[in-house]
Amino acid sequence: SISGQSAGDNTSSVGNHSGEVGANSSATTGAPTTQVGSDVWPVCPARGCVPCPPNATGRPDCVCALGFTFSGRAEWDASGNRLPQKLVWDTVRGWLGECVPVECGNPSLVPHARRTSPAHSLALLRFGDPATYECGPGYRVDRQLSTLPVDLAHMASADLTRLVVLRCDATGNQSSVSGRTCVPICADGRLMP
Repeated sequence: SISGQSAGDNTSSVGNHSGEVGANSSATTGAPTTQVGSDVWPVCPARGCVPCPPNATGRPDCVCALGFTFSGRAEWDASGNRLPQKLVWDTVRGWLGECVPVECGNPSLVPHARRTSPAHSLALLRFGDPATYECGPGYRVDRQLSTLPVDLAHMASADLTRLVVLRCDATGNQSSVSGRTCVPICADGRLMP
């Protein structure tokens, strides 16, 4: 049976904007369909019988995955708990809603450094996106990476003592992967007053 219908019942009634409802069977497959206005839709199985949409988890009740919301804004309560973004199930259209990455705003400015990740020089950072900087001559990062994150392997030749990596996190903030600032190097010989 489909959504509580008996095996011989291929009908479903769904209203549309004009008030028309209807149901029939597909002539080629015999599968139940529902007509909404001039559109004919296959009747979806019960909630949870199909996978969650992209960036959602938790079948049978799909919610946006960590770092994703309906609006792109981080949703947390006053206690610091994530507010779940539960998707709605529609028997005609399936899962409704789209889970989009949380936005963290424009990449931060890091004094005494230049951007090395041009992809986000003007655009918003979204959940998981890195923003990378190289400290200028006479400066080093305040907290050095011991190894590069896998998604930054293309920067393997970078001097890790001068590399600042910020990443957009699930809370909508740009968190530090390798330090946040460039600090002067004593006895570097290149630091000018």
